[in-house]
Amino acid sequence: MKDLEKTLLKSVDRSLRQMAKYRRLRWMLQRNVGDAPLHVLSLGKAATQMAIAAMNTLPQDRVLSLDILTKHGFYPHDLPQDMRSHIFEAGHPVPDENTEKHSKTIIERISSIPREHELIILLSGGTSSLFEYPREGVSFDEVVALNKTLLRCGLDVDQINKKRREYSRVKGGGAAELFPPAKTQVFLLSDVAGDDPATIGSGPFYLPQIKNHHIVGNNLSLKKILEKRLAKSFPDYSVRLASRYIQEDSEEFAIALGRFAQSAPKGIYLFGGECSLQVMGKGRGGRLSHLALAISPKISGEKEILFCAHTSDGNDNLKESGGAIVNNRSWEKMIEVGNPKAALKDFDSYEILNKIDAIIPGRYTGCNVNDLYILIIK
Repeated sequence: MKDLEKTLLKSVDRSLRQMAKYRRLRWMLQRNVGDAPLHVLSLGKAATQMAIAAMNTLPQDRVLSLDILTKHGFYPHDLPQDMRSHIFEAGHPVPDENTEKHSKTIIERISSIPREHELIILLSGGTSSLFEYPREGVSFDEVVALNKTLLRCGLDVDQINKKRREYSRVKGGGAAELFPPAKTQVFLLSDVAGDDPATIGSGPFYLPQIKNHHIVGNNLSLKKILEKRLAKSFPDYSVRLASRYIQEDSEEFAIALGRFAQSAPKGIYLFGGECSLQVMGKGRGGRLSHLALAISPKISGEKEILFCAHTSDGNDNLKESGGAIVNNRSWEKMIEVGNPKAALKDFDSYEILNKIDAIIPGRYTGCNVNDLYILIIK
């Protein structure tokens, strides 16, 4: 199984690298940006990589300002200092004091741009937490408390973002009011089902009169890249791609997928989406490691089965984790080193999976679309 795991993880890594080149973004910028002086604002967990692609495309003498707001540490270690100086770092998935401070700075900077210039927004998932400033009458502490509650309640991202808008000055088109819509263009990297521009990042720059350009759709783009790589890496397996976006409860999906795995024929089955998770315990982990832990007893047995739950952004809630990979022997191994049933009940997936080397190391990918769920049956 180890060779199978290594080949699979290498295929995922190469697919993420390919996607993070953002060739389509560069193509779209070349065809849609006008002749006016430019100001670029890149927001979200993919903000740095999108900004790099944009700055390698746009005429340098016309870009008068560049601001990047991203999650702490979400930039390549070899990023040149002249690019690093443009980065604002803030909290995700929960806003922190940097969120309020940097969001206020960005609001002020947008408001000071000459009205005849052009504003280019590069928007990716994670913006809901990173770019936030409370509306009048709401304290920032209330915003933080709301986010903590929403993240544990089991709602999907659409429902969470709708609630966030009620407290925010910038969400739901609020930030779009800072600059003339006719001079604003938004380039979107979707991390939500349906790719609704009003939902991505809680839609801070969404107004009907603003031009929105979809770089890639959330559900199929990365999966199609990975599908081709898996077909080359595993020539003896048929690769089957599920087009439906998975957004069920993690434990319900684990039951359904485990049942499917026990009866399905040899092959590779590729899914994408973002399972919801209602956190009831106090352990450490993320929704993907919890899913991997939940499916482990369902695939336990003699039939050789491998399951991988992999983030596209490189962090599964914890910076140490990018997801988890388990097989039909993992549950037995966890029983030998601990109590996986108790870990599942207390939502403490990271520790028990880490003891059997089932955690995928967290890392910067420059990408942020759907999570990947990969099932391999030998």
